[in-house]
Amino acid sequence: MIPTSITTHVADGLAHLTDQFRGQPNIQAIATAFLQEVQTLENAIQFVIVQRLIQNATGIQIDGIGSIVGQPRNGLDDATYKFVIQARIRAINSKGRPEDIIQVGALATQSAVVFNDNTSVLSWELTTLQISESSVPLLGQLLFIARALDTRGVNIYSNWSNSLNFLPSSVYGTGYVQDVLSTVYGWPIQAELVAAQEV
Repeated sequence: MIPTSITTHVADGLAHLTDQFRGQPNIQAIATAFLQEVQTLENAIQFVIVQRLIQNATGIQIDGIGSIVGQPRNGLDDATYKFVIQARIRAINSKGRPEDIIQVGALATQSAVVFNDNTSVLSWELTTLQISESSVPLLGQLLFIARALDTRGVNIYSNWSNSLNFLPSSVYGTGYVQDVLSTVYGWPIQAELVAAQEV
């Protein structure tokens, strides 16, 4: 939350002068000089606060925020790095609830995610569509941080958007993921690349 900026220090201060000092030009001039300094300080503090917000930060300011939360830039552009930092912050503050996993997945990938906690083998499953292969390790790290202690999960991911037309594979074997997708989601399994990452 951004503190409200006060832009009327001079007028407010002069309005608080007692009757004996109102209308005294020398007193008003001295008070105005001091109050203008207070206003300058207020404006500078507000500028620093606003520029340190992740949505307004650029370049080295974003690097500083990333350093605070333990997320290296790894060559990402500013816009992508902001989303990754926000996902890291969300993962750090996670309680391991389904909505936490969903929000971390959505923030990290900027794409649609489907969460299922009714799997027979795993504690939960997150399906991520339209994700680049290079984003998968980072998403795995963030989901690991966000998950509840002693739970297991899997991220089933695809680099294209048609969720109804792919052939998955995973550490549990293609058949396992096909069964999950066809029985749990009711998705017909045809052919395309998908993979799974245990978290």
